[in-house]
Amino acid sequence: MVRYRWRTLLKAALDASDVVRLVERFVGEWSADEVLALPQAARPTAPRTARAVVDHSVELARLHATFDGPAQTLAGLQEMLLFFTHAAVAIVRLTASQTSASATAHAE
Repeated sequence: MVRYRWRTLLKAALDASDVVRLVERFVGEWSADEVLALPQAARPTAPRTARAVVDHSVELARLHATFDGPAQTLAGLQEMLLFFTHAAVAIVRLTASQTSASATAHAE
């Protein structure tokens, strides 16, 4: 299942807090049954910080690398991993961009 237009929205995010809000929306689109089908450690709570998004993406990657379960569960895990990976990359990109812009402004 492809949910909403999350890739477009992640690319359009202006800062890490925008990404966190998008993650909350994405997680909110998952039904209780879909979340329960995921491995316990993969089940997201709505992350409140950029760090929580990045940490969960790392946990999802670890779970994916060692996954040995049913294909249906794997599909959900992969969808969650893909989204959280894109979200984490967006956070890093935006944070680096803001840090660079701030350093440039202070240098002038």
